[in-house]
Parts: sequence; C-alpha cells; structure tokens
Amino acid sequence: MNNTHFDAFQSLRREIKTQLKWGSAGPMRDAVALALLPAALQGSIDYTKLRDTAAYLKKNNAKLYFLRSSTRYAVAASLLTEGMDAQTFIADISAARQHWKELKLRRTSPYEGASLITLYFAGRGSIDRGTLSALKTSFDMLKDAYFWHVGSLTLPALSLALHNSTTATTDGAIIFDTLKQEKFPSQYRMSTALISTLRKSGHPETSRWLIDAYQAMKATKMHTASRRTTSLAVASLTDISPEQFADDVDAVRQRLKEGPFRSSNAGALAMNFVNMSQVISMRDAATDDDNFAGFTTVIAALQAYIAMQEQAAMVAVIAASTAGAAAAS
Repeated sequence: MNNTHFDAFQSLRREIKTQLKWGSAGPMRDAVALALLPAALQGSIDYTKLRDTAAYLKKNNAKLYFLRSSTRYAVAASLLTEGMDAQTFIADISAARQHWKELKLRRTSPYEGASLITLYFAGRGSIDRGTLSALKTSFDMLKDAYFWHVGSLTLPALSLALHNSTTATTDGAIIFDTLKQEKFPSQYRMSTALISTLRKSGHPETSRWLIDAYQAMKATKMHTASRRTTSLAVASLTDISPEQFADDVDAVRQRLKEGPFRSSNAGALAMNFVNMSQVISMRDAATDDDNFAGFTTVIAALQAYIAMQEQAAMVAVIAASTAGAAAAS
C-alpha cells in the first residue's frame, strides 16, 4: 500500500467532517474523500468551493434525486478535481435526460443519473443522442440474451464500456459467460464483465484476472468484500496483480480498523482506496503518449457509482423491513 496516499486520504476524511460539518460516516463521505484524493496530493482543497458547487447541484438538480442527496458532494468533488464547470454540467445532463426519456431508456433512480454522469466524465463533456441510442440498442440486446442478469443497475457499467469500445457488449458477454462457468458471484457479474472490457487484454486473460482476484480476496478472509466485484473490475484496469491487490486491500483494511472513522465496511472501502491509489500512481508515472487524461475522473465516477450501489441496496433493505413491520402490525 502507498502510505503517502493513505495518510492523505485519512486527512481528507477528517477535513470533510470538520469543513463540511459532516459527522455521519458512510460510503458517500468516503466516496467524496476518494474523489478529492488526486487533487489533494497536488495541493490544498478549497472546501468553500466544494460546498458551493454541491449547493448549486442541489438547487439545479436536473430532477435527479441523488443530486439532492449527499451524493452531490461526490459529484462536486469529481467536477472540482477535473476543473469542470458545474453550470455546464447541469445543462448537459438536463439535455441528456431529455434524450434518455425520448429513447425510452429505463428511468430507474439512481442508475439513470449514474449512467449519465459516468458518460459525462468519460467523455469530458456533453452526451449526444447517438451515444444514448447505442446504449438503448445494446441494453435491449443484452436483456434479450441474459434476461435474469441485466437490469437498471447494468446501465452505468454498459455506458462506460460502450464509450470505450463499440464491441463492448459482445466482449462483456464473452467474459460474463466465462465467469459464470467459474462460479463467479452473480449479483454484479454482468456489470463486472462490462467494466473489465476496458482492460487492454484478451477475454481469457481478463477473466482469469477477475477469477484469481476473487479467490485471492477470499483467501485473506474478506468474503463479504470479495463479492463487491465491480471494485474488482476497476482493479483489473490497473497494472496490479490479483495477489498484490488482495494483499494491499488487506493491509489497508487493517489500517482502517486501527485508526479513526472505524467502519463495518472496511473491506469494501479498502478496495476502493487501493483502486484510486493505483490510478494516481499510474497517472503520476504516465508520459504524454499514454493518453491518461481523464482516467482518474472516470475512476472517481465509478467509485461514486459503486457507493450509490451500496446506498441503493441499503434503501431497499430498509424499505423491505418497513413493509414487513407494517404487514406484521
């Protein structure tokens, strides 16, 4: 693990609590810290600007619920990290939402917004109708072929994959089929396969990396974290080996348990931290020929999406519990 990055991350968590009066812990606060980490390692963070940007997103939310929730801070942090304008962002997202509606893409929250934001950061700008039309066609094709494994939560990963390659749907399906044969966890299997199509290697090598990483995580007794396979897919995009990834995650998890902000979610947070740390290290070592611009922002968008996945899952559990209690009374 990179101790410099970890110390900066812990400092960001403390500053967010102090500067933003954000007392409650959770995946969204940590997503904000992760999104700010690339900028924090290069200079100080303007928390007033972060707060103002988040307030602007809340007021001008393009009718996206999660821009009214704490998720807006993760989006604001990503905008600030990449020097992107919040007003332009809202205008472009609003226009894209209209195209989304006209094309009859699924409008389930938070995945519509997560898809649009991921596309926006990946393209570093506006989202044209043709991009969303291709997304609609590919989603319908995947849904027909893999009905039980494709739904609204697949859309953000599919959006990013298609932005990277026009053959992403076919490539993702091949990786998915291999993972299924290897009894890879099923909940996010399709999203994992699609994200991993960004890896610059063939289908067998990519599938092998994911399977080996999953087994390595289990070997370190991180059974719950290892099932968060979208984070494994992000890790597959970096130059780390499966075994080193598992070792680094375990080391970070132990540090998180020892320090402030102890979290029952330490394994998942450790995975996300190691991913961002790896991306920053790759960025710092990149040359002008590596075409690395914007990759940290895409990873930040993915981190926010993963946090939204967890948030959505928690909301579903709470809703189910409430419904059960009402039925029992």
